[in-house]
Amino acid sequence: MALVRTRYHRTKLANRSRTLAGVDGRSRESRRFNEIFASYLEQAPGQEHLARIAASLVLQNEELASRIVRGEQVDPLASAKLVGALHETLNKMGVSAGPAPE
Repeated sequence: MALVRTRYHRTKLANRSRTLAGVDGRSRESRRFNEIFASYLEQAPGQEHLARIAASLVLQNEELASRIVRGEQVDPLASAKLVGALHETLNKMGVSAGPAPE
């Protein structure tokens, strides 16, 4: 007899009721992460891991852009590496590197 897996026998992460372990999803950043993650997952179904990485890179890039606009010092090399990593991740997913998902 095979074990039937229901949503009650899986972790919250596997159920997608939580996209990140230990994060309850109420912060502004968490909600934004979930929006981006869902958008990338819609464009590349079945690639949860890469969608999660891409969403975190987009969030980091948005924070860096905010710091630049506020006139704060930003390491240009770190910025370039971040954009490169995002571009590479999106290429692996087969998603075009356009504006961040809304």
